[in-house]
Amino acid sequence: MRYIVTGGAGFIGSNLADTLAQHHDVVIIDNLATGRRVNIERLLDHPRVTFVEGSITDLDLLMDTFPGADGIFHQAAIPSVPRSVKDPLASNEANVTWTLDVLVVVTVRCRPWFVDLDLWRLPSFEIMQSSRSPNAA
Repeated sequence: MRYIVTGGAGFIGSNLADTLAQHHDVVIIDNLATGRRVNIERLLDHPRVTFVEGSITDLDLLMDTFPGADGIFHQAAIPSVPRSVKDPLASNEANVTWTLDVLVVVTVRCRPWFVDLDLWRLPSFEIMQSSRSPNAA
């Protein structure tokens, strides 16, 4: 299996990538804006890990990297409450708009699927039969 971890040089993303790499191929995408290279040093020489220094704002990068992935773990974010209070528009751009961009690329370049994350039970996965819905534009 091949997995993509956006924000893979952050604390959560790097630990997730480390765990996935025990049995799967992993592509880490991180621009190192808030993630740190030191978090992934142990993975850079791992035969199952590829590190791509880049941003989820680069749609061409996502379009080139996502095909063939069996799953995408989107961890990229600006995880700072003080920063979000100081500059809410930039935080919204990073944490909402760019997440939407990731989801759009997934629908275009990957097998359609849906992950339901409910804090009170385990995640469930559904294969979508059609990307069209009566509510779609």
